[in-house]
Amino acid sequence: MSNWSYQNDPDYHRAESLYRRALDNPDLDIRIDVQERLDDLYDEKKDPERRERIKQTRLKYLQGENDME
Repeated sequence: MSNWSYQNDPDYHRAESLYRRALDNPDLDIRIDVQERLDDLYDEKKDPERRERIKQTRLKYLQGENDME
């Protein structure tokens, strides 16, 4: 899971475009992973409160990682 999107504002349009381009590739080995992430993106887009809860959890996790350095 990328930490970048939790530290910055998400760009749903760009992310969806990238996932769709990946799925258009017939040689994609991780198709199920990309499709699951696209589904997650749609869920986050529909439910901003869920996205905020996920963001807060990830930021706490990242803060804990930084404290250990």
